[in-house]
Amino acid sequence: MSDRRFIILVFLLSFLGPFASDSYLPSLPAMGDAYDATPTQTQLTLTLYFLGFSFPQLIYGPLADRFGRRHALLTGYSIALLGSILCTFAPTISWLWFGRFLQGAGVAANGALFRTVLRDKFQGPRLSQMGSYLGLLFALFPAIAPFVGGLVQQLFGWEANFYLFIILNIFVILIAYLFLPETATELNHRALHVKEFSRNYMTLLRHKPFLGYSLATACAFSGLIAYYTLSPYIIQVELGYTPFEYGMTAIAITFGLLLGHFTNARFVMTKGIDYMIRIGFALMLVGGLSLLFFQSALPLNLFTLLFPTVLFLMGSGLVFGNSTAGAFHPFPRIAGSAGALFGTLQVGGTALTSFIVAMLPNSPHTLGYTFSTLAIIAFLGYYFLILKKN
Repeated sequence: MSDRRFIILVFLLSFLGPFASDSYLPSLPAMGDAYDATPTQTQLTLTLYFLGFSFPQLIYGPLADRFGRRHALLTGYSIALLGSILCTFAPTISWLWFGRFLQGAGVAANGALFRTVLRDKFQGPRLSQMGSYLGLLFALFPAIAPFVGGLVQQLFGWEANFYLFIILNIFVILIAYLFLPETATELNHRALHVKEFSRNYMTLLRHKPFLGYSLATACAFSGLIAYYTLSPYIIQVELGYTPFEYGMTAIAITFGLLLGHFTNARFVMTKGIDYMIRIGFALMLVGGLSLLFFQSALPLNLFTLLFPTVLFLMGSGLVFGNSTAGAFHPFPRIAGSAGALFGTLQVGGTALTSFIVAMLPNSPHTLGYTFSTLAIIAFLGYYFLILKKN
């Protein structure tokens, strides 16, 4: 299979997670009205999705090392389908929380393994480059998913987003079953043994650069999810836009991510992974500080909210692919476990950030402080765990 066809296949198998997290965002206020729930209670549907997305990756990684990537992915997609059905027919907000957790636990297989599948086929700067090309495709979803979700809600009601997800879930299962080749060239028959299981993860946890790159990705991704947690209420409730109009604003978010991924794909082969990641940290911090300045000096409007967010996400786009390449390179034999722990640390940090943000006021100041704090944490982790190590 050619590189181009392989990337397209991985993209088709990987869009389920971003679509599940993003498509229903315009419906958060309407869901609150339907379930008589507070904004915090509806925002927790996003937190629980990412909590489910996080820790099960620790199981999918060894499962993929033992039985292959294809088997683990099909198992996860099936669990996600059960969660989608439960969300669609949830009688209370509590049942919706559980359904969202199951959705996350299912698509966690993809979160753990799409990087591993790339690592099976590519290495070094080529891995970072192909990850950025895939990131260019992924960057479309922050625009497409909320846009589709807002349109679907406007035409059919918020529940229709979960019906749509069931259909897409079945589509992905069929694509994986019919077309996905097994990319693991060597299966580890002891990967699920407790001693082997523990030893692999302890090897990764003792590797400071792995932790540094994982923390960087967690902070970059957490900023995006912090925006998703707060923005439906800022844009729809404070600024008075409709769910469909909120979905349209996601085009700006996509522009930031696309610009970051495109810049990385263009320059990483000549500038190197670490140079690009440092530029990413700087842009993340500038985005956060700009948002705080705008909200203190200017009236709240879409520009003063979205322009700093675009800067932060451009920096995030530089961090994503480079952190993945830096973290995975030393671990070819336990790539499945490395992908699982990398994904768990990334999404676990995101779930924690989403939970904290949901407890705070739905304001641009909250978002600005969150962006700035995440950028500083990411750089400190990089400095002490990677630069000092070298």
